[in-house]
Amino acid sequence: EYIDSLYYRDMYASEACWMTPAAVDAALAKLSSKAAKLRSLKENIRMRTIGLGWKEYSTAWSKDGVEHTPEYLANHLKNIIQLGQSKVVPDEPPVAIPTRKALPKLGSEAADVAAMDSARRLDESDLKDKARRIRLEREAAGIGDRYELMQPASQPAIDGQLVGKRLEVLCEYDMLEEEDPGLAWCQGLVVAVSDGTNLTVRGDLVLDGTERGRKRAVYTAGEAVRICWDANEEMNEESTEQNIRLLPSKWNPKNNYRAGCWRFDLSNSARLM
Repeated sequence: EYIDSLYYRDMYASEACWMTPAAVDAALAKLSSKAAKLRSLKENIRMRTIGLGWKEYSTAWSKDGVEHTPEYLANHLKNIIQLGQSKVVPDEPPVAIPTRKALPKLGSEAADVAAMDSARRLDESDLKDKARRIRLEREAAGIGDRYELMQPASQPAIDGQLVGKRLEVLCEYDMLEEEDPGLAWCQGLVVAVSDGTNLTVRGDLVLDGTERGRKRAVYTAGEAVRICWDANEEMNEESTEQNIRLLPSKWNPKNNYRAGCWRFDLSNSARLM
């Protein structure tokens, strides 16, 4: 349970979180399906109720067997955002460990009560450390991905606003002990976005429309970016620049990783816990 809280607390401090009522409306307008809107609204509510421990704002997702509408949940989320302005946002999720009921003190506090409180603090610290360790072990084994969850709900526009942003792209690598190529996330800085004239295509084939089978000289506007890749000591690779085509269908896939998938690089984000 605390591991889930860690994920939702990370999400609250990311682009996945809608921080104002206006941001809720703007984000929903970019989502075309009812299912996508409901999914993002529920996640944003959980960021507060689970990630921040604001249980008092929890709500049912349906009533009398009928699922609440996006409009209903959006209003509930906006109310949480407004009410939350007067609350203190915790740096980390609260731990659900039973606490001793506060009673009026008569004289000095009894030593056994003080010992109980001290033991509880140790239990809380141990639980947090264990939860973080287990999460890292799971992610190393491919179970869970905090950076996937922390991405915006909709794909960012491939335009000039991406320049200066960091992306990571899933690339194929020849693994020494494996017959088939392996996949690894590669990080880099966007230094340019295609405008129809500036980024050349080398050996890329267009397999649809009137240009089927013909090589193009440049990428069309908003089709690709030029990335300055980080040096990779593990793979013995120096920093290089490369033109990369970004397919909308490969934006932040949910458990459907394949070469060419892309998302924002949040691995060094200062907002992470």
